[in-house]
Amino acid sequence: MTLLAADTLIAMKKSSKTPAKSEGATPQRPTIIDFDEATFAEISKLISDSRARALLSVNTVLIDLYWNIGEIISRKIAAAAQIKLF
Repeated sequence: MTLLAADTLIAMKKSSKTPAKSEGATPQRPTIIDFDEATFAEISKLISDSRARALLSVNTVLIDLYWNIGEIISRKIAAAAQIKLF
């Protein structure tokens, strides 16, 4: 399915019959379905909510990465400090 405009969706009709493989066979035309404002708003909210959840997931992973990098650097600094003390 492809979204053409804010209130129009193109949906291909599925046929139970397979078109004959001949030069005379014409491709199937798409059916245009008009969306009302509420349906479009519902779909827009789903997309927006999914994007927000994806950003939160990415942020969580990045925070975890930075924490692990900091831990490695801290261990190296602590090991270097111990070597200098002895």
